[in-house]
Amino acid sequence: MLNYTKLSLLLSSVCLMGTPLSAKEKGKCKEYFLFDRQTDPWQLNNVSSKNPELVKQLTNQLKAHLLRTNDPFANYIN
Repeated sequence: MLNYTKLSLLLSSVCLMGTPLSAKEKGKCKEYFLFDRQTDPWQLNNVSSKNPELVKQLTNQLKAHLLRTNDPFANYIN
């Protein structure tokens, strides 16, 4: 699991992580993980499937920030 890069957005109450994969997936994040840091501070329970609209909102915010700062990782976010 350490052979990929993690993109993450940490807020006070949630953590969003994506896993860009190999060239097979063209480097795009295939899967996102969302953790509720208030109820799950050790980030053991992925709640992304229960909160798809929040995942979309956070990925849009992260991509916008990365584009503003000319960060090449913006290319990995769908």
